[in-house]
Parts: sequence; structure tokens; C-alpha cells
Amino acid sequence: YKYISNGKYYLSMCRLSPDKNVDRIIRAFQQMPDKTLYFGGFGPDKDKLLNMAKGYKNINFLGFLSEKQLREVVGKSIAMISASENEDFSMNLIESLAAGKPTISSNPDREHKGMVITKTGIYLENSQPENIIKAVKYLKVEQAVKMKKDCMERAKLYSLDNFVNTLISALTK
Repeated sequence: YKYISNGKYYLSMCRLSPDKNVDRIIRAFQQMPDKTLYFGGFGPDKDKLLNMAKGYKNINFLGFLSEKQLREVVGKSIAMISASENEDFSMNLIESLAAGKPTISSNPDREHKGMVITKTGIYLENSQPENIIKAVKYLKVEQAVKMKKDCMERAKLYSLDNFVNTLISALTK
């Protein structure tokens, strides 16, 4: 994954199922007609989510994307949004960081209350639409660009080389 441009849209890519809370992201963007959301994936909630997005020109469904298409869409986004509250850190967030794009996601550390801003994105107390709105309004293009270098640096922790070196180190102890 690589940085392509500053971006004009926010992105959410995941399995379209109830546990991913994509409906909350859509509800947030319904209240922000000046912000564009692309969401994609497939799953049992696809029709429900498409119906929710109907009539909102700022909410676009991408469907299933090839690896090449996904890399391009991520590389041209402002930030990746994940509303799942039952995951620590998903692959799409790592891919976003690798492309120099910050993330907006639910805080895996339930001890912090409110919005927590880091060098690589924003953790939300929960994925209610009002929290997503607050994060998107903070994480404008200019702010996302400032986070680019830190995002790419953070993604290196999840690289194949780092994984192999860590595994070798653990096995040789």
C-alpha cells in the first residue's frame, strides 16, 4: 500500500455485517453532506446499508474490490474509518497506515473516555454517529497529511520483515 494523493473522501472497507457497525458510519455521513464516504465490502447487511445510503450523494458504495482497486482507493483517501467495537486492530487499518492514511476507530483501551487523538489517527470511546462526526470534523485533509509520516512509520511494525525478525528472535532465545 502506498500514498497516492491527499484524498477527497473517507473510506470504510469491511465485511458488511451487524458487528462492523457500518450503519453508524452511514448515519454519521448522512449528517455531513459536505463530507464524502466510500464504503465497500460484502456481507449479509449489504442491501440494508445500500438502502440507508440511497438518496445521499455523499455516500458511495464500492462493492467488492480487487487488491489493485483496494490499494488505489486506500491510497487516495483521507482516512480509514472502522466502527467495529469488538476488534483491537483490523487489517484494513494497517493497510491504511501503510498508505500514510490515519485511522478513525473504536478505542480498544476502554479506560479512556472521549476522543483520543494519536499521531496516527483517532480512537473513539464508541462508534456512535456523533463520535464519528466529531472525529471526521477534526481529521480534515490538512490534519491527515500532517500524520502521513507517522502512519507509515507505525505500519512498519506490522511488516513481513518485522514479523519474520521477531519470530526468528523468539525462536533463537
